[in-house]
Amino acid sequence: TPGRTGDDLGFSGRVAYSTRDWNNSVRYVQLGEDFNPEVGFLNRQGGYTFYDVNLMRFYRNTNWAWFRQWNPHVSYRGYFGRDDFYQSGQFHIDFSEIEFSSGARFGPELNVFHEGLQQPFAIATDVVLPTGSYDWASLGLDWTTDPSANLSMVMRGDFGPFYTGTRNGGSVTITARRGATISSSLLVDYQDVRLDEGNFTRSLVGLKAAYFFTPRIFVQTLTQFNNQQQIWTANARLGWLNTAGTGLFVVFNDGESADGFFSWQRPKARSLVVKYTRQIGTGT
Repeated sequence: TPGRTGDDLGFSGRVAYSTRDWNNSVRYVQLGEDFNPEVGFLNRQGGYTFYDVNLMRFYRNTNWAWFRQWNPHVSYRGYFGRDDFYQSGQFHIDFSEIEFSSGARFGPELNVFHEGLQQPFAIATDVVLPTGSYDWASLGLDWTTDPSANLSMVMRGDFGPFYTGTRNGGSVTITARRGATISSSLLVDYQDVRLDEGNFTRSLVGLKAAYFFTPRIFVQTLTQFNNQQQIWTANARLGWLNTAGTGLFVVFNDGESADGFFSWQRPKARSLVVKYTRQIGTGT
């Protein structure tokens, strides 16, 4: 990038060990403060060093018809500034995740978080966390029913400390399908956060539907409402596929200021996009 004279070096390295019984990996990333990812994507700006360590063991027992495997695992992810300031980190400890023969999963977990704030952070409207280092541990719970059934659910709960207070809540996604033709799902995510600096709730409601006329012709829709942003959004897409992902796509997007899922106030943005691609080959 022209005009950048600081540390613009970025690199990463990863080592993995995978067998029938183990899936382990270690990753190291270092980015200079002047690094500019012009042809890529980074979820965090500025210089930092990132560590990612994962250890997973697989246990299988073919003598139990209901049991597929047990996957105890631990992981760590941490970000450090180039000045060695500990920006954020997470220890994930899960010794109880079980996968059943139907594909269903269940398992409690423990997550230990660290967040370092070098400037005040507005986590919600009128709720500002002061600078400092925060450490807390919370209990998580995952439960997934048979994903191949006509009606299935994915549930997640998080309970315990959070910054200077507590967070209790979770999410549930209910999916209904009829063969390979109709599929729909409802997502509800609710978090009740109570901090020394103030209390707030966050809720997200989403509804997704899809209809497949043929394996290559389909209609998909997604609508959702976020109470913190007070935004209702909708996306509808018609796809008529050819080969290699080519074909006709018609996409409509709508964004509304809203007080609820069915209470819209005024439009924010709308767009209609029509895209057609075709691959032309000469053959050999």
